Amino acid sequence: MLHSPGTVIGRNCFIGPRFTATNHRVPEIDPNFVPEGVIVEDDVIIGACVTVLAGVTIGKGAKIGMGAVILNDVPAGSVVVGFPAQERDDVWQPTTLGPAYSH
Repeated sequence: MLHSPGTVIGRNCFIGPRFTATNHRVPEIDPNFVPEGVIVEDDVIIGACVTVLAGVTIGKGAKIGMGAVILNDVPAGSVVVGFPAQERDDVWQPTTLGPAYSH
């Protein structure tokens, strides 16, 4: 997991492999550069290969689909997917495991 200075990750979060939080929106040489962090609030689920740009907050309980690129804040409890990431309400459906998985 790569993350920038100032990045905060809340409690009970799942973060998939290859998560990247950037520390600047536009790479440039600037002697006055001050890194920005990313805030991931509690109970967030982040899929594999997600990139989050500097200064973004991911709200409590949000779910981020794999491969998403997060350019803006994500509201609490929302589901976002894609590049650029967009909020969806039809992609996170609970599944029912068959009898072979019940104990």
